[in-house]
Amino acid sequence: MPDYTAPERGRVALLTVNAQRDFTLPGSTLKACGVDGALPAMGALVQGFRDQGAPVFHAVRCGS
Repeated sequence: MPDYTAPERGRVALLTVNAQRDFTLPGSTLKACGVDGALPAMGALVQGFRDQGAPVFHAVRCGS
């Protein structure tokens, strides 16, 4: 019986949530604590998925 919880590496995608500039800009009312430290790793992860031709989806907050 196949292991349904095992990842299928050829069928993966990356989803980023609320990673737009509103959460990183100094003085922004939406600035989130700790985001600046996570950005390099997030960028590397996104680039790694792109380099492999894997889909990357960005869920963003629209409006105020």
